[in-house]
Amino acid sequence: MRRFPIGIALLVVLLFIGFGDQILPQPIGQYSLIIRTTLNNMMINAFPQWQPKNPNNPRKEQIDKLEKR
Repeated sequence: MRRFPIGIALLVVLLFIGFGDQILPQPIGQYSLIIRTTLNNMMINAFPQWQPKNPNNPRKEQIDKLEKR
């Protein structure tokens, strides 16, 4: 029994998603654009607005307290 070439299949899928709407005829190429747009939106929504903590906030609060005295 022959093994299925997963690498080739993965390459074909990536090419379809990346360039299918530019190369293939309109009814099929449109699916490529829809898939690419959906994947882009999923990746954008997977990482919401992340705001790192400012390590200087405790010191800034202490300085503000001292200045108010």
